[in-house]
Amino acid sequence: MKASGSESFGSAKDPDATIPPVAWPSIKLFVDVLAVWLASTALAATGTWPWVVSLVLNAVAGYVLFTISHEATHRALGRSLALNEWLGRAVNFLFAPHISFRFLRYMHMRHHRCTNQDEHDPDYYSSGGPAWLLPIRWATGDFNYLRIYLPLFSSRPRGEQVELIVTWLLMASIVAWSIATGHFFLVLVLWILPSRITLFLLGWTFDYLPHYGLESSAGNDPIRATRHRAGGEPLLTLLLMYQNYHLLHHLQPRVPFYRYIRAWHRHEDAYLARRPVLVDVWGRPISVDAYLRRKRASA
Repeated sequence: MKASGSESFGSAKDPDATIPPVAWPSIKLFVDVLAVWLASTALAATGTWPWVVSLVLNAVAGYVLFTISHEATHRALGRSLALNEWLGRAVNFLFAPHISFRFLRYMHMRHHRCTNQDEHDPDYYSSGGPAWLLPIRWATGDFNYLRIYLPLFSSRPRGEQVELIVTWLLMASIVAWSIATGHFFLVLVLWILPSRITLFLLGWTFDYLPHYGLESSAGNDPIRATRHRAGGEPLLTLLLMYQNYHLLHHLQPRVPFYRYIRAWHRHEDAYLARRPVLVDVWGRPISVDAYLRRKRASA
């Protein structure tokens, strides 16, 4: 069975897929979490509380901020290209300072085009190999991105090339300044190590949980190339930053994240008719019939 969810459900007539002039819930999330990151960093830098507290807080803040970057890659922060690109750049430099925004956007769009297609899908790395190796893969997905991207670097658009080089130079300058001024430990524990923890969390929640073990691809059966995780709401939705609805995102990538639930229920009957991959909170498979029974029981 071959189908294209984005064609069937992501049309301009769909109110959920229509990008607002400014996605204010996303902007508010950015402002709130940025305030947490800045306050956490300041409190550790001034010795007000232990640096290890801020290391954890900054890692969690980076995990949440990725949602803003993810929205920007799909130009879902608003209709202004500049808003999406500059906010995406700012957020990327906080949670993953060595990954430029346009580089990330290219790799993420490649994931959408080639979902589950082995080496063609850059996020397939997070699901491969023996079980004991998976946590290491989740924490090193950025190195896999570079392994794929660097051989293509010379063929990529000039602006994308320049942005990646400038990003690296800026990060190197900050690290060099911190070493010269005796602040490297703070840069290490408040920025670099939290970034690595953030990437671990993202590799697990955004890459592994929605896609591991699935044989269908975006090219042959997109409805079964990503799983939908049912139950445990609203806690699970908060912890996964709405990626329990990751299937909805793949089928309607232009829908802002805060509309995932509404968009899922709007098209739920049509999705279920195509027999998607459904799992419960713990990842155990459930049938469409069982899903509907649970839904009726909780109504």
